[in-house]
Amino acid sequence: MLIHDVALSMIHELGVARIHRLLDHFGSAESVFGATVEELVGQLGFPHETAEYICMQLNRKDLQLQAQSELDFLAHNNARAISIADADYPYRLKECVDAPTVLYVKGDLDLNCEHFVSIVGTRRFTKYGEEFCEEFMHELSELVPDAVIVSGLAYGIDIKAEIAAHKYGLRTVSVVANNLRGVTPTAHLNHLRSFIEAGGAVLTEMSTLEQTIQSSFLRRNRIIAGLSDGTLVVESHFKGGALSTARCAMEYNREVMAVPGRVKDDASEGCNDLIRKGVAQLVLSAEHLAYTLGWKHCVKNDNRRGKTEFSVDLSTEEKLVYEAIGATTATPLDLIVATSGLSVQMVSVLLVSLEMKNLIRPIAGNQYIRS
Repeated sequence: MLIHDVALSMIHELGVARIHRLLDHFGSAESVFGATVEELVGQLGFPHETAEYICMQLNRKDLQLQAQSELDFLAHNNARAISIADADYPYRLKECVDAPTVLYVKGDLDLNCEHFVSIVGTRRFTKYGEEFCEEFMHELSELVPDAVIVSGLAYGIDIKAEIAAHKYGLRTVSVVANNLRGVTPTAHLNHLRSFIEAGGAVLTEMSTLEQTIQSSFLRRNRIIAGLSDGTLVVESHFKGGALSTARCAMEYNREVMAVPGRVKDDASEGCNDLIRKGVAQLVLSAEHLAYTLGWKHCVKNDNRRGKTEFSVDLSTEEKLVYEAIGATTATPLDLIVATSGLSVQMVSVLLVSLEMKNLIRPIAGNQYIRS
């Protein structure tokens, strides 16, 4: 029963881990509210004092009233609560050990769509980061038109990514560190309304009784990471919230990706360090991202590309390799191998041949681009 799920999630002193433990043992939030001190001590091994405190919280007279008030607010504002026991709870997030027990959502987006990716970055972005978001979303909209972009609605790369995604027809999920009554930044609310009207959503784990504190943003970051197949960091300084999201993604065994920048650009320090340490896969294009996330049916192949007219004679295999290489963005060797369908050994030989014919050129990082 949803009112019991909401009520249980409102006992913040319990913590997510303890609530998960109670739900696992009793099977439902409603059953948790029937727990006794003896059960908590004898069956779950809680200290007697802790068990008494939990039961005292469960028996608070105002708790059910507060939960009903929350549900009434959601209904009045065309929003909804989703319990972790519900079928429409996002399955990717449910796999995370610290998944919220209740999510508050406004927007009709199916949170279990096939292609979810998180895009995050610094607030102190540069023109390079902004232009990347624009070009990346344009390419992604053509390559994976049903992709859903998850971000934090924050100033900087987050909002730039969401605006660009919306511009090219991609849906967004804005995960916020506020309750739905007080979403910030207020400067982005008009954008948010447009995102929701276009099929997107805004999401939080915070009820209207909760106030935003510093730790709310770290809690928000884990949801951004947990909702998606992977997280792409576009720009990040050496410290920042985007790196926190990347760490969460890594802990959840999700793909971490980063856009490289120039060595002396402060806004790319974090990204370059993630790549240097091998934590993040280097991503230069939407096609790189689709390949990294295993969206292989979305990666362009010879049949989807236009046929190229060549001024020199090429073998069938050489044409396959050439067509697998980006015209304007560098393509990693493993992506060339996957797209062409040839062995690594054969591709390596053909790349040398194409380079000698001045049709391609190598780029740092074992990548190639057309000449």
